[in-house]
Amino acid sequence: MKKDKKIIIEVRAIILHEGKLLERSNEFQVLVARGACALVHLIFEISSCKG
Repeated sequence: MKKDKKIIIEVRAIILHEGKLLERSNEFQVLVARGACALVHLIFEISSCKG
C-alpha cells in the first residue's frame, strides 16, 4: 500500500511538472505530457490488476 502512495505522489509531481511546461506550450512538450499521461494510466491499470 505504501508503494502505491509513493507512485501516486511521483505521478502528481510529474503532472505538475508537465503542467508548467505546457504553460510555455510547444508541440514537443505537449507530446511529452501526453506520453506522461498515457504512462500514468498504464501504471494505474497495472496496479489495479494486481490489487
